[in-house]
Amino acid sequence: MESTADKLLFILPAFEPPAQLVELVRTLRANCPYPILIVNDGSTPEKQKIFTQLAGFDNCTVLVHPQNQGKGRALKTAFHYALTHYPHLTGAITADVDGQHSATDILRCANALMQHPEHLILGVRNFRSQQVPWKSRWGNYLMTGLFRRLRHINLSDTQTGLRAVPARLMKIMLNQPGERFEFETLMLLTSTDAASAGTCPIMEIPIATIYNSGNRSSHFRCLRDSWQIIRICYRTSPGGLANFAASGMLSAILDQGLFALLFYYVLPGTIVPPLPGAVVIARVAALICNYMLNRNAVFKSGKNHFDIRTFTGYIFLCLLIMLSSYGLLELCRNNLPSANTLFCKLLIDTLLFAVSYYFQKQIIFRASPPKNPPPGTSPRLTAPTRSKL
Repeated sequence: MESTADKLLFILPAFEPPAQLVELVRTLRANCPYPILIVNDGSTPEKQKIFTQLAGFDNCTVLVHPQNQGKGRALKTAFHYALTHYPHLTGAITADVDGQHSATDILRCANALMQHPEHLILGVRNFRSQQVPWKSRWGNYLMTGLFRRLRHINLSDTQTGLRAVPARLMKIMLNQPGERFEFETLMLLTSTDAASAGTCPIMEIPIATIYNSGNRSSHFRCLRDSWQIIRICYRTSPGGLANFAASGMLSAILDQGLFALLFYYVLPGTIVPPLPGAVVIARVAALICNYMLNRNAVFKSGKNHFDIRTFTGYIFLCLLIMLSSYGLLELCRNNLPSANTLFCKLLIDTLLFAVSYYFQKQIIFRASPPKNPPPGTSPRLTAPTRSKL
């Protein structure tokens, strides 16, 4: 007879965990019989005492990565172990170990998965709370907007680490790319693909929003990991024109957010005038962001390094679009005095949007044709690779 205790599993990926992780595991062990799986993702020897204590708990297993490989790899290691050792598994509950997830909320997600075994359960935080750091608030604002634009799905918290993952989705995720935080984003994208067929819908459960002095710092690398997350969203979404529009939206949000941050918090009191400084810095950052998204994600030009040709062409096109917008609007005002100016601008900008998309796709970011191999040689074939566990 199979045990109900083997239906669920707690997974805790841990890199340089705080001492309070021991208390979290103690509380979970005291309140439920489910196994606990901890992945030591290359923590320093100074943290070994914590993992030794954790291994001493009943039905608690510690897996070790000799070197830090990232949260995505730690989750894949845990998924593989869980599916191999617990063949009747309903699913697993993943949680962060930095103090943001309470044992109460973790257990609530476990109960929800038992009631809805085919759902991906997300423990979502309240980002309107004053204790949420600005970078987390803005990050979630950007990512939820991106999901709405690219996948037409409304999520409250795209970066939550507290999730109840059904076994079927765990199996699918074993063969997905992503070694760091982008893996969790890919999990949502994979689930929304499955949700269209009614096989793995997403359910949200409100949880406590905990940001204290002990967990404000994170192993999330703001710029690098954010870029990986954004890029994987674009690469896995259909529709070049929709992606092009989403790229513009994301760049506009970055422009507005960075302007507010610089104007109200960073530049006052410095030698840089707040208004022109904030406008210029925010606009340049948004311009570069839009160029990189269009080059690497929307049109997939294959150039991962800075390319002066495409960048120069992009800047020239932006200037041309701006001047064309102004010139056409003046033409309308002079020749159609009865026409509504805002309506004319909307029509002109819509037309120029299509023109910009065409020129970027066909000229600026057009993929180079493959080179013909030398006579007497054949193209090199490479075998498909599979994620290593």
